[in-house]
Amino acid sequence: MNVIVGRQKNVADLELQESNNLDGFLGYVDTNHIDKKNDSIADYPISWDKTWMDICNIISQRSKDPVRKIGALIVNDDHKIISLGYNGMPKVIDGLDNDKIYPWDKNKNNIEDNKYAYVVHAELNAILNATQSVKGCTLYVNYNCCNECCKAIIQSGIKKVVYMNKKDKSIYNIGRTMLRYAGIETIEYKSNEEK
Repeated sequence: MNVIVGRQKNVADLELQESNNLDGFLGYVDTNHIDKKNDSIADYPISWDKTWMDICNIISQRSKDPVRKIGALIVNDDHKIISLGYNGMPKVIDGLDNDKIYPWDKNKNNIEDNKYAYVVHAELNAILNATQSVKGCTLYVNYNCCNECCKAIIQSGIKKVVYMNKKDKSIYNIGRTMLRYAGIETIEYKSNEEK
């Protein structure tokens, strides 16, 4: 493994070593990113927005929703993760399986057999899972925030929302309008803008 031993600024200053010892590990360097001509590390590191969206996509894989897997995370201004969440069913008593009790179907004829009556969205799970205040933090989500989640975002004191896949649907439009009225910055993340 190639390991950066210090916080150097260019290739000449990099002191790479082969090591299995991770004590003092500061970061992995993929040597394919080193631009020999300009003596710099090209495209390294990735942006914080890309980092957080990649983590949202990973955590979304915990969801058992067969149609849409959503992940969310909340970070503070120091780039520390405060909480994670994904779309899932509410907790049940020990010995029961919530995924067998609640439906994952989208039955439009009977609300009691429809997942939308039961599922807890990723954004709300991230807020509820937080072990400290999320006031002043940023929420990242790999989909849109619905109007119900936006209510929780506003009331929790989150200051900024970065979302993917803008959809022109009333529940999402209402949500973005509520965030705007609450003075919460919203940014649509476009993955094709970054490497």
